Amino acid sequence: MELAGIDPPYVLVGHSLGGIYARVYNAHYPGEVVGMALVDATHPDIWVRQGESIQALQAMASVSTVLARVGLMRLFFAGQNFDLPDTDNGALKADIASAQYWDTQRADAAAMEATTAQGRATGELGDLPLAVLAAGEYPAGPGRDIKFSLQHELAALSTNSTYQEIAGANHLSLVTNEQYATLVSQVIIRVVEAARTGQPLASK
Repeated sequence: MELAGIDPPYVLVGHSLGGIYARVYNAHYPGEVVGMALVDATHPDIWVRQGESIQALQAMASVSTVLARVGLMRLFFAGQNFDLPDTDNGALKADIASAQYWDTQRADAAAMEATTAQGRATGELGDLPLAVLAAGEYPAGPGRDIKFSLQHELAALSTNSTYQEIAGANHLSLVTNEQYATLVSQVIIRVVEAARTGQPLASK
């Protein structure tokens, strides 16, 4: 934050794995953070609770890196539409088909055990204004119940929290689809207002 020239206080917004990063930042610099929004954020126990292997995630990321280097990931994403304007949609497809993107994913996967351990150690958030937003679109089955149970656990980290499932949105469209991103932005603004006014977020 200091290198970016942005002074505290901060309202942190974490999507996906960024939710763990936000919690770890708050644990290290609690005096700087006055609010938080977790957008379909990763729960540190997601893989354990769903009976999945972090090693499998790491292997998939390694294979994807190789596929990207020979151009196959570009073919895989060629027909994808991310609900963005054409120019932005093309830029995103080019990015996620690149070897650099998958090198980053592989590095994230390699650090995942340490990352989740750090997230698990952060503890609760007291009465920090906290909004938890969950993508409502998720495959049926036991994993669905676990996913939403973990999202509720994230909301329980603060005594001053709000929880919302956004029907029809998936993990990515929460931030790429204009309709869903607008809803997410509105909730983030509520967190900012709660931080500024001291009015309990849960009462709004």
